[in-house]
Amino acid sequence: MTRPARLTVLALALAALVLATGWRYAVVGDSVTYDSRQELEDRGATVRAFGGVTIAQGRPAIRQLARNGAEVLVIALGRMDLSYGDSLGEIRHRIGNVMRTDIASVDCVVWLDLTTQANLIADWPRRARAFNATLRDLAAEHGVHVARWSAVAADHPRWFRPDLIHLRPVGQQGYAAFVDRSVNQLC
Repeated sequence: MTRPARLTVLALALAALVLATGWRYAVVGDSVTYDSRQELEDRGATVRAFGGVTIAQGRPAIRQLARNGAEVLVIALGRMDLSYGDSLGEIRHRIGNVMRTDIASVDCVVWLDLTTQANLIADWPRRARAFNATLRDLAAEHGVHVARWSAVAADHPRWFRPDLIHLRPVGQQGYAAFVDRSVNQLC
């Protein structure tokens, strides 16, 4: 079988899998997404998330989903890059790499911005605002949508555990609803 024929068979198999499993979009994220995975899956998402994942560590999942024909992809990464104290230049480079090389085949990409009220590091609010501005700038260049989790999170402080990043069960429901609503509105 030729390579194009194998790719066609693979694409058809993936399409059948999507129809059989019912997932409407894919989400790649860190612990916040991982903790909300059941709520997201209940809304039709397939979730690839683990605690402590940086943008660079999430790229293989992004690439795999893009290669396998994901039409809608939500990216919820960046918290760990900020938490580890990486420079905004390094983070800009990582975001740019994903947008330039990993998601070109995906019809609609939504990247969630970061909540600005967390207390993981002393200057989190300032750095998170800078991350969000960088994300918006790069997204505008590459046709990626930015969903403003920062705005929703600020309106719902009771959703969060004391670190103001991780979610209580009610917040996991709210997060999943926000992701789903963002996909429906933007894609």
